[in-house]
Amino acid sequence: MIKFLATLRNILVIIVLSWLGFNEAPKDNNAPEDNRVTPSSQLLFQ
Repeated sequence: MIKFLATLRNILVIIVLSWLGFNEAPKDNNAPEDNRVTPSSQLLFQ
């Protein structure tokens, strides 16, 4: 059970990091949602 939770957490971290990478890529579109999401989520990972 603990090993399952650890792998699940690793998968979640990978998904979140890749999602953050995709959010940072399109900077040509000046969407206020992207500007709101990325700084707060970057603070979480520091």
